[in-house]
Amino acid sequence: KTAQASLADAYYQRALANRYHDNPRQVDQKKAEADLTRALTLDPSHVAARYEKGLTLIDLELYPAAIETLSDVIRLQPQNAEAYYARGVAARKLRSYRPALQDLSRAIQLSPKFTKAYFERGRVYAELGNQRSAIDDLNRAIALNSEFIDAYYSRALAYEKLGLNQKAIADYIQVVRLAAPDDRFEGDQTEQLGAKLATVFHRGVARVRLARLLNSFLPGDRSKSEQLAKKDYLESAERDFAQVIAARPAFAN
Repeated sequence: KTAQASLADAYYQRALANRYHDNPRQVDQKKAEADLTRALTLDPSHVAARYEKGLTLIDLELYPAAIETLSDVIRLQPQNAEAYYARGVAARKLRSYRPALQDLSRAIQLSPKFTKAYFERGRVYAELGNQRSAIDDLNRAIALNSEFIDAYYSRALAYEKLGLNQKAIADYIQVVRLAAPDDRFEGDQTEQLGAKLATVFHRGVARVRLARLLNSFLPGDRSKSEQLAKKDYLESAERDFAQVIAARPAFAN
């Protein structure tokens, strides 16, 4: 039993190495999932391996399997806020909004300063069309992390849907300010952006929306500086999108 537990932990550690190195690809996630399955075959009580397998299945977009695996974690550790959060994320991906809200609310109840849980619950409310509840949760996420770019971006979208254009403009400006500088990335350097690609994409969208909102919010004759600001936003947005496309040619958005 001791030897089996040691071997299970070796598979678990190798899975972590594949999941969390600098630039994990889908093939690395598949290797990690295989190792975590081996670890659990050898040691079914290895809760950490079960939890990591749930996260890996989310990364592989196998959401029903992720929910099943994370449900096992929650049965073993009913106070595990991270497991509720992850299961809530998987449920949102499947547009199972009621279970998602229940899990994310439980995660917040167990961990009242769980920034990402507020953010994800805000996204669920936004997708349900409840923009005011979305803004409340995104406010909490931003209060806990004042540099949470995705939270500003999501809150700007919610403000815009409510017609609160001044507030939307302020949040889009925050996205542009907080996102990575306009560096030019070459070849495989761009590939290594990884999760940063989403930030670059959001910054581009924010710049387009800023240009459009400036156009609608400041109708009629505008100063030359305002016209130049709009032009600069659009040109900068084009650079952002070109950067994302260079790294991910099939990026549909």
